[in-house]
Amino acid sequence: MSASNCLHEFTGSIIKEETIKTLTKKGIPKTVIYEIEDAYPGYYGLEDQEMRPNFIYIPTKENYSYEDIKRLEKQIKLYCNETFDLSLASIDILNDMQSSIRIKYLQNYDHLIDIQMFMKEEGVNFLKNGKKINRKVLIKTSKVFLVKETEKGIYFDQEESEIAYFELPKRLKWKEFENVALDVKNNWDGIGYDAALAHFNRHNEIVDLVRIYTKENDFKLLNKIKESYLRFIK
Repeated sequence: MSASNCLHEFTGSIIKEETIKTLTKKGIPKTVIYEIEDAYPGYYGLEDQEMRPNFIYIPTKENYSYEDIKRLEKQIKLYCNETFDLSLASIDILNDMQSSIRIKYLQNYDHLIDIQMFMKEEGVNFLKNGKKINRKVLIKTSKVFLVKETEKGIYFDQEESEIAYFELPKRLKWKEFENVALDVKNNWDGIGYDAALAHFNRHNEIVDLVRIYTKENDFKLLNKIKESYLRFIK
C-alpha cells in the first residue's frame, strides 16, 4: 500500500513547553486547576481564543494510566452530554512532576465544575489549592493519533486539519529540540506555525516526530519546515 493511502491510529505523546496559569473560581473550590495561557504560542493569528476555555489541566493525587483516564471519560459521558476530551498528562513545575488530567474541547467554563464533580464521584482525588502560578512549564500529554501518511514520514491529523507531523531522523531530548526549533525560527521567512515534540508507538518501533500547527497546513509547507529542521539537527 502506498503511503498516500495509509490511515493510521497510533498511541503516543506530545511534549511542549507551555505557559500555564492557575484558574480560580471555575471548578470545585479549593482544588488546583491550570489553564494554558496560549495553546499555540508559535502561531500568530489564532482566532476566537477567548471565546471558550483553553486546554485545562487538573492535577491529581494519584498517578493514573492512559487506560484509566479513557475509561473515566467513557463513564462520565454516559451521564454528561457536554463536549469534552480527557487525556493523561504530566506537568513539570520546577522539577516537581504533577500527574494531571487534561480537558480539551470544553465549550464553556460553566461545564468544568460538572465534569469535575463526575470525576470526583468516580473516585478521582484532586490536589488541593496551593500557591497561584503563571509560568512556563513542560507538559507531556498521552493520546491516540488518527493520521494519514500522505508521503513517507509525513502525517496529517484526521481530526484537526491544522495539525500535521513529520518524522525526525533521531530522538531529540527537549533541550536539543528547543535549540533546533530556535535555529529554525531565526532563519525562517515563511508563515507562522507552532511546533512541539511528539512520538508514535508502532508495532516494532517508536517514531520520533515534530508536531506542527498552522492554519495554512499543506504538504508543501510541512516539507519546507521539515527540511529546515533537518538542516540544524546534528
